[in-house]
Order: sequence, then C-alpha cells, then structure tokens
Amino acid sequence: CRPTLVNSTHVIFFANLSECGTEVIKYRNDSVLYHNEVRLRGSPSRVVRQADAINRTRVEGKLRSISFDCWYDMTTVKQPIYAPHITSFHKGGRGGSTKGFKITLYHDSNFSHAFTEQEYPINVEMEKEVFVEVALLRREQSPDIWINRCRATPSADYWDPVRYDLIEDGCPNATDDHIQYYNTSRLGVRRFSFQTFRFNDYPSAVVFLHCQIQFCDPADAYSRCRRGLNIC
Repeated sequence: CRPTLVNSTHVIFFANLSECGTEVIKYRNDSVLYHNEVRLRGSPSRVVRQADAINRTRVEGKLRSISFDCWYDMTTVKQPIYAPHITSFHKGGRGGSTKGFKITLYHDSNFSHAFTEQEYPINVEMEKEVFVEVALLRREQSPDIWINRCRATPSADYWDPVRYDLIEDGCPNATDDHIQYYNTSRLGVRRFSFQTFRFNDYPSAVVFLHCQIQFCDPADAYSRCRRGLNIC
C-alpha cells in the first residue's frame, strides 16, 4: 500500500478497513479501535567535519515507522455493516496451479449493480438480503467452481473464534432458512444471498465475509459442481 499524497506536512492513504495490514485491537459498545503503522524510508545521513573541507556519507537508509490508532464511531450506525475479505487462494489441477478469486456484494437479486470498493464497508438494514457473488479472477479456459465454505466473523481474521458459518462442506447452514442460491450459466461464478444479522457480543462490529472454493471439471458429471445442492 502506498500513499496517494505526500507533502512536507501530510502523508495521506486511502484503504478499506481490511487492507494494508489494518487490525482490530479492541471493541467497545459504541466503537471499534483499529491499528496500523506507516513505514518511512529515511534519507541518508551525512557527517560534516570542518565546514566543507571534508565529509563522510553513509548511504544506507534508516527505516522508521509511525504507529497510529483510530476509533471507528458506531453510535450513528443503525444497521449491520458488511465487507468481503479474501482469506485464501484454492489450489487445484495438475501441478498445483493457483487461481485467485474475489467476493463481490450486490444491491439486487439480479446481480446487476455491484457495490464499488469505495462503498465498503456497506450498511444494510436488518431483515434485508445481502447478495454475494464468488468468481474466479480469470475465467477464460478455467474450471467451474463450487463454494465449499463461507463464514462471517466480526474481524478480518478467518479463524476468529466468534463466527457464523453460512456455507459449510458445500451446503448452506441447515439451521438458517434465509440462505438462497442463485443459478448462473457462467463458469467460475457462484451466487447466493443471506439475511442480515448482528453478532450478539459485537453488535456494532463490521461483519467480514470469508469464502473458500473448490474447483471442478465442467465435463465431469459426478463433480461437486454438477451435483450441487442435491447431496446436501
């Protein structure tokens, strides 16, 4: 991550709450504490003896860092806030090739109007649907995919002990009747929706979504992708 503006008095960054190493440090009833640091490369030091008669210059730079904390005020937030977070890349195929994927949230069930990166984290009213698309970054000559797991956490940590599994072992949470799958003819793309919720212990926390995918051969009639929800 690099700054968008640097001058003699300011260094300005723009990033989502889950980017550039930002971490959640503490929760309070009405706010969340985020932490990060800015690393600066110092200019070479110079030692001058007897005015300009001689000088000795060291060329190595000195790395410095500035730590900062930000309290995110949640008192004006009346509905849950959601943000997608990529936690891993799934390996598949011969040679263990790695393919990246992304999670995109949409405004509508037609998946025609995606939220932009500048809109994250997004506010969604209670008892409303969140529409999720999981897609390979490059789909040309790519295998099909199936969502193997999707979970929600109150932090960007996939292993956060406070979590809620929306999809597990390729199947929707059997105790949640508000998870709906949407058909699509596009290879390398899967879609679903769920109804908004809060975490009881962190009612004002940003809800992060994490998904893992499984690759399938589109020609294999017995693949996980072809069997879909029939084995759930």
